[in-house]
Amino acid sequence: MTMLAPREQQLLRFIIGFQAAHGFAPSYIEMADGIGFSSTGDLARLLDKLEDEGHIRRLFRRARSVEVLARLPIPQAPDGSPLYLVPGVPKALRLTPMQKAALAFITAYHRDFGVRPTLDQIADGAKLRSHQAAFAIVCRLQELGLIKTREGGKRVLKPAIEEIV
Repeated sequence: MTMLAPREQQLLRFIIGFQAAHGFAPSYIEMADGIGFSSTGDLARLLDKLEDEGHIRRLFRRARSVEVLARLPIPQAPDGSPLYLVPGVPKALRLTPMQKAALAFITAYHRDFGVRPTLDQIADGAKLRSHQAAFAIVCRLQELGLIKTREGGKRVLKPAIEEIV
């Protein structure tokens, strides 16, 4: 086995920590998110390199089948418990440019007028293709807890966190 580069160590520690926390190996998307890669292609190349060097083993055509063969020291907290934290924003909280534009428009509209914008207004204000696109984005923002669509039995459309306003 050869010496590991910092990115390789980071990936191996992430895999070890994920397996310890969840009981199974992470998916490619989880690994890419965990170490800050924007694509799984970059991750696949890194995994290929680690496998060629004998640090990991993967089963062909099997999901979540990465097995770490190299033993790495895992950082520990003062009480001796292992630290598995990998910095980064979870993929679920990353917004696309269209989602950011729609959230900014909804926030500004609610702040300026105190009422909810229509889907057509959101589509126009955020420069989206249609009100269907606006609807899909509003649903996603609501799923993420960034906007409210109901409050006290009333229909509303406003930021869920007042600091956004």
